Amino acid sequence: MRFADEALQIITPEVPRIALQCGTEGHFWWPWLKNYYGERTATDYEDPWPILAHVWIDEDLKALMGY
Repeated sequence: MRFADEALQIITPEVPRIALQCGTEGHFWWPWLKNYYGERTATDYEDPWPILAHVWIDEDLKALMGY
């Protein structure tokens, strides 16, 4: 719990909003996934590739975060 408190103190001033997951389904992604902002429509469940075709991985950020 201590780590969560420390992380919250660091990130809270830097993010415009923190979304809370209210339903039974989550939609989250890693910070190194670029050009993706959570776009989703009813058809994305069946065919997400038009959106994912324009996404890329920031390898430098990923390495910086230890992955």
